Amino acid sequence: MNLRNLLENVKDSLRKGRYRNEASISQGAVLPVLRSLGWDVFDTTAVSPEHPIGSRRVDFALCDERGVPLMLIEVKQPGKAEGADQQLFEYSFHDGVPFLLLTDGREWHFYLPGEQGSYQERRVHKLDILERETEEVVERLARYLQKDRLRKGEALASAKDDYKLVFGRKEIQTTLPLAWQRLVDEPNELAMLLAAKVEDLCGRLPNFETCAEFISGLNSSPPPDEPAHPKPAAKGTWEPRTEILGSAQPLFTLAQQDLHNRKPVLLEMETDSFPVRNWADLCVHFVQWLLEHGHLTKSALPILNGAGRDKYFINSRKEHVDPSRDAAWKEVAPSVFVDTKYSTTAHVSNLKACLLHLRLERLQVKITVPS
Repeated sequence: MNLRNLLENVKDSLRKGRYRNEASISQGAVLPVLRSLGWDVFDTTAVSPEHPIGSRRVDFALCDERGVPLMLIEVKQPGKAEGADQQLFEYSFHDGVPFLLLTDGREWHFYLPGEQGSYQERRVHKLDILERETEEVVERLARYLQKDRLRKGEALASAKDDYKLVFGRKEIQTTLPLAWQRLVDEPNELAMLLAAKVEDLCGRLPNFETCAEFISGLNSSPPPDEPAHPKPAAKGTWEPRTEILGSAQPLFTLAQQDLHNRKPVLLEMETDSFPVRNWADLCVHFVQWLLEHGHLTKSALPILNGAGRDKYFINSRKEHVDPSRDAAWKEVAPSVFVDTKYSTTAHVSNLKACLLHLRLERLQVKITVPS
């Protein structure tokens, strides 16, 4: 039985509650999946059951040709996977195994114990096989568990690439407020940056005093005909005026408005938010977020643009349906390219088309566009 058909059977068993304990999950889900991915589950030197770790045992170890563990697998009762990561990490630290899998049959948690952060931050991927499309589950399980990939080091390398993508984005989001506050605390540096940008745009370099006065004015009191802020910004900080920035609006609502010559300043994806410079920048953040959270995989590519013909919004290579069509491709992940050369209206249409293609209409996506 191929992996796709097997997973459909596993999903059916999960929905009907047939897996009642760890043994049934191991026999009905874990071992069949491993077998479909090239492992001889009857060869205990390759798939080592009840593998000894010091005085304790882990449910399975996937081993190389010498019997050295490449991945440890711990199986838990249905609904008991969350929070069981500490025990698995302790096993890993004892023997120095670089790749871990914790599963209750439905959720498959992959970890890189040698990376930075808490246990949850070192989880490179959480795969809920009932929530994801079967093709996506097949691709992810093969990426991390396929025998030849694991033994050649390719699976571990892929997991590390995925971790760097997620961790790097989190690090940037954590550092952005700090970097901004540093600029605000150093008005001279901010004024110099502003002067340089003015010169770039109009060819004339303003003096330092002009830029300093402009920055200072961002904190000044509003005109008499505008209501005063109830809580004025503290000296030395910058507080954007809501009437300038506007408010965040759902993507599908924003698509009905006239956005001519208007640029976004903030993208919100569920609970995450990203300052953006323009629509191209927003599209890159949008696709990166979908990749990082497992909503977009290479098996879903290509994705057509909002018009549904001639051009792609996202593709696995820098090419449109009609290769003669111009584009401005940006690589957001290995072999994942986004065309950012569209008008404002087309950008919004592309974002909508992407969510519809991935069946993510209910995903909370909001965009702030100044009026």
